[in-house]
Amino acid sequence: MKYTLSVLDVVPGEFRKVIDQHLGGACDIRYAVSYDRREQLDLAAAADFIWVGWPPVDAEMIGQAPKLKLIHKCGVGMDKIDLNAARVLGVKVCLTAGINAIPVSEMALLLMMAVMRHIVYANISFRSGKWVQTEIKGINQHLTGKTVGIVGMGNIGKNLVRLLKGFECRVLYYDVQRLSPEREAALGIAYCSLEELLRSSEVVSLHAPATPETAGMINAGTLAMMDRNAILINTARGELIDEGALVEALKNGMIAGAGLDVFATEPLAPDSPLRSLDNVILSPHVAGTTLNNMSARAMRIAKNLDAFINGGEIAPTDIVVP
Repeated sequence: MKYTLSVLDVVPGEFRKVIDQHLGGACDIRYAVSYDRREQLDLAAAADFIWVGWPPVDAEMIGQAPKLKLIHKCGVGMDKIDLNAARVLGVKVCLTAGINAIPVSEMALLLMMAVMRHIVYANISFRSGKWVQTEIKGINQHLTGKTVGIVGMGNIGKNLVRLLKGFECRVLYYDVQRLSPEREAALGIAYCSLEELLRSSEVVSLHAPATPETAGMINAGTLAMMDRNAILINTARGELIDEGALVEALKNGMIAGAGLDVFATEPLAPDSPLRSLDNVILSPHVAGTTLNNMSARAMRIAKNLDAFINGGEIAPTDIVVP
């Protein structure tokens, strides 16, 4: 018997090949061609299994999917999946724990260096016929030796720590769940309050989940704690930042710059003032999306679906709703 797997994300052809390779044997795979609500509901209604990364899976969608047995997140964020509805209707929910640690931490590092070196501004200026060498010399900074504050010390945060070791950075971190002293020592990091982290860090990188407690944690008040030469990186969730407050901070020189891969509303509105600022680098929520990471995601999801179908064990770290 072949099960129906509905992929709710609009994925490019190369990604489809990877998914087909790992899951096509066990499943009839149906792919979204848009994020149109009706299409998304129809795909879910026909599904035994849902593969989802970016689109929401809400109570209406789950309630209209009579065959649905399992929702598998292609990533880790659960903020767009109605977990209560899944529990009530007996639908299992899984994620791919730790799967994005390497690409997202690499993207955070890339954004740090790109913002500090004003690389996008330099490239655009160069292509428009300008030679901004003198201007760039006066504002460029390098990463080595900086104090980096990491908000959220999960898998991504830990991998970022490993990458930063090569730059001899001092690393501070804040998390609601503090690591053991032994783990802190092994990673070479120091725990502090969020306020202390913001006041002491030259680079602040966000890696916290979107929850009611973290919503707007970077706001006018917390931005005012940061040094004027500091930069802010967000590859986690857009909801962590009050974007209006960030725009004002960037316009008024309260912080030096920002690198953003995620936004409170996605896609980012065409008239967003963030688009017009030279001291911010914008990326369309692609930090975890690389071709080689898609292969790792597909392999993990295929393994979990096989375990689900054949009565095997799924790793507890991948189970959200049993």
